[in-house]
Amino acid sequence: MSFNAREINNEIDIMMALRNKLCGDGGLFDYAVINYWAKAKFTLDEIKYKNSTLSRAVHKIIDDAIALGNGSMTIPMYVVNESRDLIKDGRIQSENKDEIEEISSLTAEEIFVRLPYYLGLCFSAAAKKVDMHVFFFDGYECIKKTNQSVDWFMEFLASCELLRACIASRYKLRWGQRTRVGMMF
Repeated sequence: MSFNAREINNEIDIMMALRNKLCGDGGLFDYAVINYWAKAKFTLDEIKYKNSTLSRAVHKIIDDAIALGNGSMTIPMYVVNESRDLIKDGRIQSENKDEIEEISSLTAEEIFVRLPYYLGLCFSAAAKKVDMHVFFFDGYECIKKTNQSVDWFMEFLASCELLRACIASRYKLRWGQRTRVGMMF
């Protein structure tokens, strides 16, 4: 995945692009991101046009919500509650029951900070069904140029138990011996 792709404008775009590469159930992440947008009071138009890498499931929910009203409204709460059905995998539902319950009680800021963790849990669940996922990330320096924090990326990598990653950058990664969730980088 290239970080300097034109459709990637923010952290959620990057996470959505990663989620679209997932060969498995990404419903936990989708449910969390829909809760984030609803609690942050983004309008449906803002969501659709500022996030160019929406997954098919999220895109359908946003389109259905727009069809019910207009694009200048926020996501209705009943749509948020129904988005819980995006988590199709029974194993994900049972293993992450606490996380699923927690999402509805968190603030928008708390959900945003946890989005990489929820995405990592989806990849971990998918990796249990296949040998492993391997990611090649190119253009890592583009994250730094846009002044985006790399903490979300480190959190994502730390929460993916069976993910292997190769990160390409023009510059040396200066992560040193930083520890995130007990994992050394």
